Amino acid sequence: MRRILIVGGGYAGFYAAWKLEKNLRHHEAEVTLVDPVIARHTDFPVDERGFVVVRPDLRVGTEAEPVADAWAAGDDAAVPDLASPVPGARTVPNAQHAYRQGKLLARNIIATLRGRAPKPYVHHSLGAIATLGLGRGIFQYQRLVLKGLPAWLMHRGYHVLAVPTWERKVRVLAVWLTQALFGRDILSLASMQHPRVAFVATPNDRGALSRESAPRSLGPGLSPRRGWRRSCRSFPPRGRSPRSGSPA
Repeated sequence: MRRILIVGGGYAGFYAAWKLEKNLRHHEAEVTLVDPVIARHTDFPVDERGFVVVRPDLRVGTEAEPVADAWAAGDDAAVPDLASPVPGARTVPNAQHAYRQGKLLARNIIATLRGRAPKPYVHHSLGAIATLGLGRGIFQYQRLVLKGLPAWLMHRGYHVLAVPTWERKVRVLAVWLTQALFGRDILSLASMQHPRVAFVATPNDRGALSRESAPRSLGPGLSPRRGWRRSCRSFPPRGRSPRSGSPA
């Protein structure tokens, strides 16, 4: 059985691995996904910016000197931008290109395994979209501009469509709908960094901690460890009354 090693767990690597696992036949190839940074630790050809040189079909190398059984896509790959009128242009390293390159990479690998020719990567921009807060967004395609809630909904819908598998799409959409109905879950970052402090500090110390994300101390002469010991000593011995010292 052939083995396909995908190096890089970003958008391109994840979508390539997902598409391969979904479309490969049984025992046709084994897919392994790892996530180190290899651009500067291999003998792959790189350009002046340090990106891996690839051909339009996402194979590593040039037309004259290809690297056998090596493919690259995503942020670390210098993919030629065939849709640009500028000679020698490269695709921008962003999620839109990585998402589409990962899918094409999987299709091209499957095509070569089955004796077909791989296809070049060509993507024409569909415009720009961004959110400007909850319920506000902006979308632009050439002279068409949308603002406000419609653009925000388009942005959310685009990301739901980009999530792989229908199970994850439904999960993400369900979380967003519950947040719209009941609000977001609020959690203090300080409570995540120091979860033990809420049980050992005094109310004044907890108030000071909520105002500072990472305090160095909880007050004069009080640290989390000392506070914990002090709270333990404040309890009476087992079987004793706290006032009289007699058995309870």
